[in-house]
Amino acid sequence: MNVPWRRVHLVGVGGTGQSALACLLAESGVLVTGSDAVKGPTWGALAKAGVDAWVGSRPERLGAEIEAVVRSASVPDSDGEVRFARERGIPILKYAEAVGRVVAPRRLLTVSGTHGKTTTCGMLVSALRAARREPGFLIGGERIEAPSGAARVGTSPEFVLEACEYDRSFLQYTPSAAGVTCADPDHLDYFKTPSAFREAFEAFLGRVEEGGTIVLASDARSLRTPPGRRVLRAGFDAEDDWRAVDLEPTAEGTRLCAATPHGTLGPFVVRLPGRHNVANALVAAALASATGAEGAEALSGACAFAGMRRRFEARPWRFGFWVDDYAHHPVELAALIAASRQRYPGRTLWLIFQPHQFVRTRIFLDRFAEVLATADRVLLAPVYGVREEGVSGVDHRVLADAARARGAKVECLDGLPEGGALLTRIPEGSVVLCAGAGDLWRLSEAVRTGAIPSPRVVDTA
Repeated sequence: MNVPWRRVHLVGVGGTGQSALACLLAESGVLVTGSDAVKGPTWGALAKAGVDAWVGSRPERLGAEIEAVVRSASVPDSDGEVRFARERGIPILKYAEAVGRVVAPRRLLTVSGTHGKTTTCGMLVSALRAARREPGFLIGGERIEAPSGAARVGTSPEFVLEACEYDRSFLQYTPSAAGVTCADPDHLDYFKTPSAFREAFEAFLGRVEEGGTIVLASDARSLRTPPGRRVLRAGFDAEDDWRAVDLEPTAEGTRLCAATPHGTLGPFVVRLPGRHNVANALVAAALASATGAEGAEALSGACAFAGMRRRFEARPWRFGFWVDDYAHHPVELAALIAASRQRYPGRTLWLIFQPHQFVRTRIFLDRFAEVLATADRVLLAPVYGVREEGVSGVDHRVLADAARARGAKVECLDGLPEGGALLTRIPEGSVVLCAGAGDLWRLSEAVRTGAIPSPRVVDTA
């Protein structure tokens, strides 16, 4: 790896991207420290990697040996450790800028998109491994098949990178191949308009190397692509270069064949449920093939991928099944519910949802309300605010009223559930979807560890 520092401190180290970068740097031999406002779910991986992480801003722990400070986009200029570094002339980099420097010498394969990029990155790593490669990777989540596996240096030239659009972070990278899963407008607190959001993606595609490959899923195909690049399309339409055919949804996943530039491949079974995961697997296989990987091996590896933590992470529970998911955009929530109907046909779906950001809740209020009405029952937690002050008039109760107007059965919660009493309301045999990008993961973690025991049964009203 091209690591120009011997000692680095990360502010906001608990975030998925920052924690993965910290582990990658530590694996590369860098002495890494970090801090965050709270201890989160990545703390175990940081400790295992040898990262010295602490809670709170503690500039007194930063010595003169620190050669760089890396901050997440959500860390303000007023942070004590950031001020300490600035006053002493220590270089301060944003996450994406630091990543861009570290991965520059590698053959960079990126996945971007409003939804699905974390899972598609995992599928891409699996596809390359099926083709006997050992890529490096930096992904915004842990692979289920490899706990703490959000980042690895790898031994082959390829490096798989999740490229986030927020703060136009992905403009720090120069990929040899780039996939885009979709370009639904989001982060409008930052971009302000859908057109600005779209323009950022098109600018990113302009950074793909001359002669490189761009893979566009169905929901991203309207993006303008620069000349001098090979453009492949992946999806379900007759004109797609990687096209799913003979789809057969099953309880185990989705069986399919694929019409590709390598001929018709398959049949394979995409282990992860939902039509969107079929598209993700096609994007991953097409990207892997752009490196020279054999098409059938690449698609077989992508389809066999077991999934990411908090991306349709399902487990049996006494009353049925529990599914933990990161969904926080209405499109993601709709895909989660549709995938659950496929995986668990005939079961009652209870959705515990924590809206993420007041601005997003306000902008997508009507769409969220429509999607909530497609679940059988909804328990709605208060909005998890981040990078913003509360937006007047928009909270989870406003969303609940909008959803009820569309026929949803919604109950508002006063706070984040901490005990098992809430779950005794859920009838035996139900499927619980626990969704959100805030701190609702704590509820799933308590269920996983047994801190909240399974209820025995229940009020079925």
